[in-house]
Amino acid sequence: MTEGQIALQLYTVRDLTAKDMLGTLRTIAGIGYKALEFAGYGNASPEEIRQVLALPKEQRGSLEDARQFAARLNEWARLAQAQGLRFAYHNHDFEFAPLEGGSIWATLLAETDLSLVGLELDAYWAQIAGQNPIEL
Repeated sequence: MTEGQIALQLYTVRDLTAKDMLGTLRTIAGIGYKALEFAGYGNASPEEIRQVLALPKEQRGSLEDARQFAARLNEWARLAQAQGLRFAYHNHDFEFAPLEGGSIWATLLAETDLSLVGLELDAYWAQIAGQNPIEL
């Protein structure tokens, strides 16, 4: 995600995605959403969805990318706090991939202001990544 970007959780439009996932994705993009959190694949296969969506990984390529992402999380958290909201980040498996002697997850732990940014550890994704959720 980029600064100021708002995402849509597809669970909120699950009835529409069940009938027409690809059309719903196009409509959502037309409204202006550029980021999504999936809640199933509706009536489309992952391969079909991949053709419709651009899935950039450029923000995962280096430790410097991870540091920049941590800085953005801090900023978003400050903005949320100013509005009386709490901000949290939910991991998946890629945050644990080795990255120049570290990982995205380790960078987030080290470089986010944990008094502002909640890091929600998803035990399933940590386990899939070969991590021990209890140790984390």
